[in-house]
Amino acid sequence: KIIPHQKGIFHIHINNDDFWTGCISPEAREEKKKEKSEESTSTSKDSGELDDITLEGMVSDALSSMTLKEKIGQMFIVCTDSLDFDAETEVTKKMQQKLEEYKPGGVIFFSYNLKDREQVKSMIADIQKSNDIPLFISVDEEGGSVARIANSKNMQTTKFPAMSEIGKSGDSKKACEVGETIGKEIRELGFN
Repeated sequence: KIIPHQKGIFHIHINNDDFWTGCISPEAREEKKKEKSEESTSTSKDSGELDDITLEGMVSDALSSMTLKEKIGQMFIVCTDSLDFDAETEVTKKMQQKLEEYKPGGVIFFSYNLKDREQVKSMIADIQKSNDIPLFISVDEEGGSVARIANSKNMQTTKFPAMSEIGKSGDSKKACEVGETIGKEIRELGFN
């Protein structure tokens, strides 16, 4: 299960193993958690956030109502042409039917799916309408030549050098800033 924590930090729990993803270390995360709890006097229900027990119950309920086929589908992130070879920049009827039938866990976009900002937002919204469980909508956006969005002039996002170049610099603050910028800009389009 994936549990959103603070901005940019996710806790992923798979078969009793814990994984963390985000821009800060576990130590820094714990410090921020401590600061957040000291600042907050309201309960999680008052702030609109869900506690771990509530989230776990929601996940359990969702899984118990799914068929084996649906659970297997959730383990896949598929490209649009695996749903309909003609579905490059819009959701076709065939693609909608396949999304409803197989219920994949997500859809990945490539450069051929990106016409302009409004088209991408609309396509992602249409894809999300196809399933009761929100899909992961992903894109290869690593910087340098692997930047499907930034390398498309119609998308109007920040272009960065390859991550290997940023890594070679040894500047972890810059790496985090780049990651946050890419994440913010693709999130504005509907990628999650």
